[in-house]
Amino acid sequence: MTIVQPMGVLRPLASFVGLIACLVISHPLLLATSAPEGSSRLSLAITPAIQPAPGTIQLTVRVASHKDNRQLCVAIEGDTGYYRSSCMALDAEQAPITHHVRYGGLPEGQYTAYAELKDSHQVLAGASPKPFQVL
Repeated sequence: MTIVQPMGVLRPLASFVGLIACLVISHPLLLATSAPEGSSRLSLAITPAIQPAPGTIQLTVRVASHKDNRQLCVAIEGDTGYYRSSCMALDAEQAPITHHVRYGGLPEGQYTAYAELKDSHQVLAGASPKPFQVL
């Protein structure tokens, strides 16, 4: 009978895996994701990200269905003080998942788009701000 010894590389790997397993068991917070709470409930996309002036931008917002969803607010803010926003009522779980908002006639500048999801009293989630540019 022949006994095969593990290769030298596997022993350190096994020790490393064992160390990680011990850390995860002793520190469950290491399993938590780094995404902010609520970020999966709301996403924001912009098309196009760069366009000539006067620019037209379309914001596409996806909202995960939830019984507390009551209002969706989107805004764009430019480096020259230009600001526009829109809010729309949501019918909780019956509301559409995808929403499109278009802003036209944008002057030249650097902009940031924002989106927030609200219930009847507070902000539930905010999408990561998205930059765009009008040349």
